[in-house]
Amino acid sequence: MLIERVADLIRDVAEKAIVPRFRSDGTTTFQQKELGEVVTEADVEAERLLALGLASLKPDVPVIGEESCDGAALRSLYSSPPHTFWLVDPLDGTSNFAAGSQVYATMVALVQLNEIILSWIYQPATTAMFVAEHGSGAFANGQRIVAPEATVDPSDIRGAILTRFLEVPVRQLLMEKAATLKEVLPGQRCSGFEYPMIATGDQHFAMFWRALPWDHAPGALLLSEAGGAVCRLDGAQYRPCEDRRGLLATTSPAAQQLLLSAIGDAFDDVGS
Repeated sequence: MLIERVADLIRDVAEKAIVPRFRSDGTTTFQQKELGEVVTEADVEAERLLALGLASLKPDVPVIGEESCDGAALRSLYSSPPHTFWLVDPLDGTSNFAAGSQVYATMVALVQLNEIILSWIYQPATTAMFVAEHGSGAFANGQRIVAPEATVDPSDIRGAILTRFLEVPVRQLLMEKAATLKEVLPGQRCSGFEYPMIATGDQHFAMFWRALPWDHAPGALLLSEAGGAVCRLDGAQYRPCEDRRGLLATTSPAAQQLLLSAIGDAFDDVGS
């Protein structure tokens, strides 16, 4: 089956291109990206191998990877996405990886008509493989996962608010409104850990501002299939090929509505 073949490919690529470079000279930075982000040899080599492997599985389906998708290609993806395509984040959490933290992952999604139909998240350090199929559920190492229902009391809600890409006035207003919540976490700086933590109930939500498709499509399907919810900050449905900012991922639709009511209006005057 395609699910197993892609999972095997991801594990194999991680063992060849990523794990041997962890905490070694192989984390040499090729270039600085925006806002201090880095690209390492592991990112580039893992994407190359994943693209080759995915092309062999579906020769007619293009592969869109983070490291090979420049600004022009991204604008093209938003304006006229292919009918079917792969999204690849070869090394999610690169800054963590380069700093010697084990909080990093490899993520792949298959998108069709702007709907995510399959996704994979692999955490090499934990060997956890999260897989989701549209309409068929979410799984961690082969075991079905179901996101727990969150309390309807804001004072019991805890989760991450990723403020790094927000303008200072919006960030300040958002954190003021979030004071009603039980705990605001700093976030993992790795969607490949953040979404599974919500799907398994380790936290109730994560709010993101930057929403690049390879960062969020895999986790969005995992969480949705586990019974959670992912939406834009105005409550609209999330679709990966939209040039919009802002995402809210929660353990349940009820938690989504609670959080949109509690803190969502901090973004009312911010263009999407």
